Amino acid sequence: MIKSNDILIDHQKSLKDAIEKLEKYQSKMLICVDNKKRLLGVLNDGDIRRAFLNGAKLNNKIYKYMQLAPITINDSFSLHEAQKLISKRAMIIPVVKSDGIVKGYYSGYEDEGFQLNSIREKNVTIVGLGYVGLTIACILSEAGYKVYGYDKNKDLVNNLNKKRPHLYEKGLQKYLDDNVNKNLFFVNYLKKSLSSIYLISVGTHLIKNILKPNLEPLKQACRSIAHVLKSNDLVILRSTLPVGSSRKIVIPIIEKITKMKCGKDFYLSFAPERTAEGVALQELKKNPQIVGAFNQISYEKTSSFFNTFTPSVINMDSLEGAEFSKLLDNSFRDHMFSFSNQFIEFAEKSYLNLNDIIKKVNYGYGRNNIPQISPGVGGPCLSKDPLILQSCLEEKKINYALQRKVRLINSLGPLFLKKRIKKLLANCGKNINSAKIFLIGIAFKGEPETSDIRESTSVWFINKFKNKKNIFAYDKRVSKKEINSLGIKYSSIASGFKKADVVIFLNNHKMYRDLNISRLSEGMRKPAVIFDCWNIFDPIEVKQIRGILYGGLGVG
Repeated sequence: MIKSNDILIDHQKSLKDAIEKLEKYQSKMLICVDNKKRLLGVLNDGDIRRAFLNGAKLNNKIYKYMQLAPITINDSFSLHEAQKLISKRAMIIPVVKSDGIVKGYYSGYEDEGFQLNSIREKNVTIVGLGYVGLTIACILSEAGYKVYGYDKNKDLVNNLNKKRPHLYEKGLQKYLDDNVNKNLFFVNYLKKSLSSIYLISVGTHLIKNILKPNLEPLKQACRSIAHVLKSNDLVILRSTLPVGSSRKIVIPIIEKITKMKCGKDFYLSFAPERTAEGVALQELKKNPQIVGAFNQISYEKTSSFFNTFTPSVINMDSLEGAEFSKLLDNSFRDHMFSFSNQFIEFAEKSYLNLNDIIKKVNYGYGRNNIPQISPGVGGPCLSKDPLILQSCLEEKKINYALQRKVRLINSLGPLFLKKRIKKLLANCGKNINSAKIFLIGIAFKGEPETSDIRESTSVWFINKFKNKKNIFAYDKRVSKKEINSLGIKYSSIASGFKKADVVIFLNNHKMYRDLNISRLSEGMRKPAVIFDCWNIFDPIEVKQIRGILYGGLGVG
């Protein structure tokens, strides 16, 4: 909603006054009110032309010609709802309180550089082409925007322009095939007038050893944008940030370089990415979008933008609230997974099957959603966002021991797993340092499928070994080149099983369920171990295979 008196006019004013006001504010409609700002009607340029055709003079009062029953709404309407009412007949909709006083209005005409009814005419630049940036670039291009994906990596940009993605995401290739060089372009430069909307999606990594967020990529992105930013442009932050970063870091950088003021000359909001890798392209069009904005106009511009491709927008009321929401969301999920994982050792020492117990406790009991156990919790979000939140707590001298304990539980999974494997191999009379180890599943998760190995617990497990020469691995979506880059050897499933001393299923990709374990295990160097971290196979069936020792998490 626009809270301004610029197009309000007293009904006792003349047609000349109305024409002057329309010209001054470049509007096509005025809201006619009494001396207490109570709505009486509206007057548009067509009404004035018809008045003159019927013999009106410039000094005639406008109340004779105004429309007495305009479309109005109250202040409970969202921008998205108001937009649905905007039409050629009603391009300006007054917002009226219960006492009849005009509080503001929504406009389908030019709104300080943005047209609500033609937002798709605005070009968009995405800064950073990782999972977050590339997927939203594809969705925006499909939604009708002209999109520029910007990244400093020239090879990455060149490959994307050839429709060769650097990552796997279900459906991504089709989006590239359909949109690249039509309304989706990838560049390694920025220039003025390229776009009116800039979306920052660079990664926020942790500084090694001190585990604090590295905000230098964000700062560099802000400097790059600031040098091309125009008056009335919109900046949307999508990178995960410590609470307060938008206001304390981003805005000062942009204001210093541009000499413009946020909320007046340019607009800014924080809209956290809320999708899961593997289903990001679907969820971008399905999930509600949280928006925290610098001011009301920033929010209206941002919500108008997101409403063109998402079903709903949630106003978080502040930049800091939106920043915190992303950290809160992922920290909660980290807590949730740690609840189950903390009982793995207890279940094993008590000769209990923890996953089976969890399934039965959840079954038909709506209040429960206890997660299944896992060999730790990694990935690019859950491994770092709780630590970013922890740094925010520490900055305010808040000692939240549970936050640290949760992350510790979920990060120790690979170490616990190595100890289990070592013990099972010893029971076979073998040494873990000389055994052939075949790993299946290197991406940080198998379902929904992804090629992302960033902060994967599988990689953490690999890094527990000093000598990696006897480690082989396979993943449905991770390339041979990337697996070899970990210091281990890529292998097909059949070759990996052959003469293996231990086979470990490290993620839960659905294709593994169809493997004939009995036949594949025939080529193993028996006695041998099959360790199923995700309860993919029936333990009883695996235990019946001659010469195979079964292992699983939370199974006593």
